[in-house]
Amino acid sequence: MGTQVKGHIERRFATRWGGSPGPRLREYVQSLQAIWNCWDTGSNLEYAGDFYQFSLMTPFFSPGPSEYAHPEVFTAAVNGYNCLVAGECSDGLMLHSLTSPEYVRQIVKPNIAEGARRAGRDPADLSVVGGGFIVTGPNQAAIKAMDAETRRRIAFYSSTRTYFPVLECHGFEDVGRQLHRLSLEGKWEEMGALVPDEMLDAFAIIGEYDEIPGMFKERYGGLVDEMHFSIQTTNNAEYAQLRRIVGELQEL
Repeated sequence: MGTQVKGHIERRFATRWGGSPGPRLREYVQSLQAIWNCWDTGSNLEYAGDFYQFSLMTPFFSPGPSEYAHPEVFTAAVNGYNCLVAGECSDGLMLHSLTSPEYVRQIVKPNIAEGARRAGRDPADLSVVGGGFIVTGPNQAAIKAMDAETRRRIAFYSSTRTYFPVLECHGFEDVGRQLHRLSLEGKWEEMGALVPDEMLDAFAIIGEYDEIPGMFKERYGGLVDEMHFSIQTTNNAEYAQLRRIVGELQEL
């Protein structure tokens, strides 16, 4: 679960932006956990927060104890506060695609640790999932073909001011402001060209199929527990190669 950003909440989903997205997210997770605990133990449902209040669970609507463990709750985060929320109450944190090893070290991990400290938890109990963009293919020509699309995706996310802290970690805030201005003007097709090579390299792992496992380990080893790996294939040979890559990644 994640908070999204104000523009999408109000103008894309036609929903009211109530403010305080981080605190609301924390209470949402805590509410779920309180409800599941009520079902498992038969105790009274008593959750009273600033945004959510749950105090009624009649036997008719309770499924009773489950033979399974509670579902894991993963929350998404970009800014430091939501990373702190994840450390306090989530089972895992889903990183945004616009991320980098430096941002994970400087912002994500310290805030997870602080949130866990506040809640009396071990930060190691929380899984971190992600790893930025991956640009790959069977050869350099295929990689080059993915270049422009990846720049467009980086430009799209970087135009959102909520994500500027990620850019600031690398000194790309001026690029972000230019991209934001172009987004307001509706010049989406022009934005990818503003992403310099240094910015692409910061947010993407770029290499041929056989190179990706080692490159990912070098950049994100010790920083994430699971990675995103969503690559389309066009033939059986590439599919077999990707299966080998996934196998290598699982062994890291």
